Amino acid sequence: MPAGSVFRPKKTKKIAANRSLSGENRVWAPSATLRRSAARSSDAGRPATPAAYAGRHDPRGRQVWEGTGRHRLTFRGLVPSWNGARPEWPGGHAVKSVAGSERPVNSPYTLAFDSSAEAGTSRLGGKCAALIVMTRAGAPVPPGFVVTMDAFEALLDRGGLRRAVDAALAGLVADPGAVAARGAEIRCMVIDQPVPSPVASAVTAAYEELCRAVGCPDVAVAVRSSADVEDLTEASCAGQYDTFLWIRGADAVLGAVRRCWASLWTDRAIIYRVARGLPQRGLRMAVAVQQMVDARTSGAAVTVNPADGDPSKIRVEAIWGLGQLMVSGEVTPDAYLVDKVLLSTVRTTVSPKHQELVPAPGGHGLARRAVEEGRQQVPCLDQGEVVEIARLAKTAERQYGCPQDIEWAVDQHPDGSTGTGASVRLLQTRPETVWSSRSRTPARASHGAGVSSILDTLLRPGR
Repeated sequence: MPAGSVFRPKKTKKIAANRSLSGENRVWAPSATLRRSAARSSDAGRPATPAAYAGRHDPRGRQVWEGTGRHRLTFRGLVPSWNGARPEWPGGHAVKSVAGSERPVNSPYTLAFDSSAEAGTSRLGGKCAALIVMTRAGAPVPPGFVVTMDAFEALLDRGGLRRAVDAALAGLVADPGAVAARGAEIRCMVIDQPVPSPVASAVTAAYEELCRAVGCPDVAVAVRSSADVEDLTEASCAGQYDTFLWIRGADAVLGAVRRCWASLWTDRAIIYRVARGLPQRGLRMAVAVQQMVDARTSGAAVTVNPADGDPSKIRVEAIWGLGQLMVSGEVTPDAYLVDKVLLSTVRTTVSPKHQELVPAPGGHGLARRAVEEGRQQVPCLDQGEVVEIARLAKTAERQYGCPQDIEWAVDQHPDGSTGTGASVRLLQTRPETVWSSRSRTPARASHGAGVSSILDTLLRPGR
């Protein structure tokens, strides 16, 4: 089906409610009323997509579709969404073309970053939803997929795990000893609980599809948390949950996902929630599985000056190798203060950088090594890279209409071998929470004109 074509369901008769459905190719088609509803969507400037019929089921409660055109699409599972010429079908089944070839698609338990399905935080968490949004916006996001909160719920529902976790949290107080004991108990229960086989199959299939997409049989990935109380405007929870880097192989990915889930109950995460009045029960976590960037340099950027909240500046921080040594405070990063409008560097501070994290020689996990003397005192970004990172941060701010805190990496393979075609990769973006949460006294000024009006528009992307 050419790009921009309108999906038109096959005009077959609606199956009577008392008719059995035993054949594989029996199809429920929308009634005339539903077709008119979809047509109204098309008249309003939106394609009449299959999603326009969301929630309609055949007599057995399934949602079943058959399409016509270049692809003959038989779907059994969740309501599909539409992406121009290429259909994306959340539901865990295959899309068959007229030639009979099949390709794996999204399931209720996984969702690809480049999927056209709804990127809501209720299933994906803030971090994963942002990765999907920024991928759609054309940002250089390394490919990957989400292990949805449905998978986490399936784990909790198995073997009474949910009840056991709630019992361990009962009467919890902010005492370090009690937190440590109960947190360790819950983490052990989560890690020891076998992953339900439908979840394990979905994650394995999604990882294998990622490997095929990037042309590597065991692509190294990062496994990161995306909890429902994480990366929010009012609470970022940054650094509270565990991240696992340079993971290879489907079994290792499943193990890292399970440990990521268990990190909901680390001591620091429990105490963080107590201090901010966040709930301890009913927590949920999605997980991002993202192709690793072999980073020459990595770091963060925030679209306000952290020192004074100045929204006309972007602060970029960078270290050699992967960014975990900066997050932990073991290495002081270089800092670049950039004018947000002109994208010119206002101030550069170079710090001594004695260590870096790099991939381990065997290709599994990480290794810490000393930075050779010739690189310790030199900037780890050139001016072109600083501008590219600042521009990427501005793009994220413009997308969300509020200050953003991004993490990025400079790939050692700028020829595009990681699949994005740019040297700077966006690893994640989240709302800035320090200055954005402070109330400000509005400045008293007359309405601007000319250059002052242009500057005001550029500096306030959300207006």
